[in-house]
Amino acid sequence: MRIQANYFLSVIAIMLFLINALFASSCFNFSGTSQIVTFDLKAENGVKYEHITLDGFFNEGEPGMPSLPVKYINIIIPSDRTAVEIRLLSSRKKEYILEKPLYPAQLSRPTTIKEINITFASPNPEIYQAAAPYPDKSVKIIGHNWFDGDKHILTIAIYPVQYFPAENKIILHTDITYKIDYSSGAKGAIIYKNHSAKHSSFYTGILKNMIINPNDIPTDDISNKLSKISSGPVAFYEYVVITSNALKSSFYKLVDWKKRKGLDAGIVTVEEILTYYDKDNISGIEDDAGAIRQYLFDAYAAEITVFALMGGDYNHVPIRYGCGSKNTWHAYSTYGANKIPADLYFSDFNGDWDVDGDMYTGEFSCSD
Repeated sequence: MRIQANYFLSVIAIMLFLINALFASSCFNFSGTSQIVTFDLKAENGVKYEHITLDGFFNEGEPGMPSLPVKYINIIIPSDRTAVEIRLLSSRKKEYILEKPLYPAQLSRPTTIKEINITFASPNPEIYQAAAPYPDKSVKIIGHNWFDGDKHILTIAIYPVQYFPAENKIILHTDITYKIDYSSGAKGAIIYKNHSAKHSSFYTGILKNMIINPNDIPTDDISNKLSKISSGPVAFYEYVVITSNALKSSFYKLVDWKKRKGLDAGIVTVEEILTYYDKDNISGIEDDAGAIRQYLFDAYAAEITVFALMGGDYNHVPIRYGCGSKNTWHAYSTYGANKIPADLYFSDFNGDWDVDGDMYTGEFSCSD
């Protein structure tokens, strides 16, 4: 069954930023054109469920919880502030009575795993028999991250549909206005000197495509300097190729081409890096992959390296593996299928990949 609903989403940010010491909150309003809400019937184990989708959103949820549309939004906030609360100020509401209970979310199949059989997750009775709505809030703070060292990014989730299990109905929220409250203080920023005009434009262009409030991007202190090779024991380049001594000559033509395009390009071997680096000082990980990350961090913090190419497989360039589960590489199989190669490690300089100090780097949760 397809139902036309006036769902307002294209983003218009109404900013109430106070750029002074009294900065306390900001408000946003989401409005736009009509969207299509779709209701489909699904059957599992002889039981029928209603499955709701919404244009421009994707469905997610913990296994057994109602599968509902969600959208994640990135907002740049002052680097010295932390979002402490988000509140729904107003919305238009439309009620739909369902014929069947909502379809429960299912366990996602990890892309590295082929041999497992994922069984159907039945509805969680604590949620499906409750009088309270699910989720309890239409807007939630998901987390804080950093871009380009000191650009503070807040990620929030928009849940336009709330499910009332006891009445088997949903409320569709449209034209949503919400308010974010802040407190002073934020941890995790990397303070650098300044960017060249060339690099400032490059980073700003990427950031504008990530957030909903690009007009609030702070202006960089722009220098006239150009990237140049460092005077330290290991050279820094604007475009660096990291590879082994054995493969070094294979990248000469690429580096020459990058130079002809105007980039300060060069090759640094793993062997050179390991002579002077032995660990990742950000996460405290002492291994070869950690040494590579620390070299890249130093090159970035020196305002030189912008692009990095890791040249070679695990026989030539160290790998950082991310743990796809919590405290185990073997949650879904005996073959270490949760051991996922993660190049993100080499570009994420704000993140601690081993918060709890165990061997399972990049876990999705370290609460244990």
